[in-house]
Amino acid sequence: MVLNVFFFFFPFFSYSFLGLQHAREWIATSVVQYIIDQLLSGSDKRVAGYLKKYTFHIIPIVNPDGYEYTWTTDRLWRKNRSPATAERNCTGVDRKWI
Repeated sequence: MVLNVFFFFFPFFSYSFLGLQHAREWIATSVVQYIIDQLLSGSDKRVAGYLKKYTFHIIPIVNPDGYEYTWTTDRLWRKNRSPATAERNCTGVDRKWI
């Protein structure tokens, strides 16, 4: 759970769901899509309460270029496809999500 940055002005909690941070983890996108489906069409009465009480930030694919690359070129590729620079000799960045 992520505490809203504007807590003092808007006292509520928000949840963030990020799928496919690493390109080769294809199942992560399906899990996030399932969460979306359950939030929007679930028959559980508690879900309606969650939608009123919390804010949801949902991003099914965080790494779209790496995801496409795993389907076309290298199935085990993990990073994104950022081009190499003078400071960095390799293609891709394995970001640290903090």
